[in-house]
Amino acid sequence: RLIPGSQVVTLESLDGRGKISRRHVNVKVSLFARLAFPKALIKRGQILKRDDIEVRTVDLKTVGLQGHVLKPDCILGLEASRHLSPSEPIRWDQLHQASLVRKGDGVELVVNSDYYAISTAATALQDGAAGEQIWVRLKENGKRLRAVVVDADHVSLE
Repeated sequence: RLIPGSQVVTLESLDGRGKISRRHVNVKVSLFARLAFPKALIKRGQILKRDDIEVRTVDLKTVGLQGHVLKPDCILGLEASRHLSPSEPIRWDQLHQASLVRKGDGVELVVNSDYYAISTAATALQDGAAGEQIWVRLKENGKRLRAVVVDADHVSLE
């Protein structure tokens, strides 16, 4: 198993008479990967676009590989959960699905059934991406409820 740094490897060779000879050689191993980096500072809450990202080849001895983004196309449209520096590769734990609903947004709370549909106005008390549960406050009576984000204008009770 090769790991970055100096190590000894064994080379085996077969001569013309079928005799195997072994030689131990000290080698320096370097492993490289192509990782996604911000082209410039990406601020928390910014949605990533193709123009924001570049791919650089880096030595894994200096940055490691754990959690880094190897395929930049997979992160387009995601939101930065913190500021991203151009000097550091982007990690998956620095990103999340973009929020469709922002704290303070007016949304329509919908309750659907096979027999009826009810809707009422509410205010989002948290940011939320599609499928996430957030707190909302009903405009009618001020009651707080947990609702699931459906799209930018609608939340639903499960």
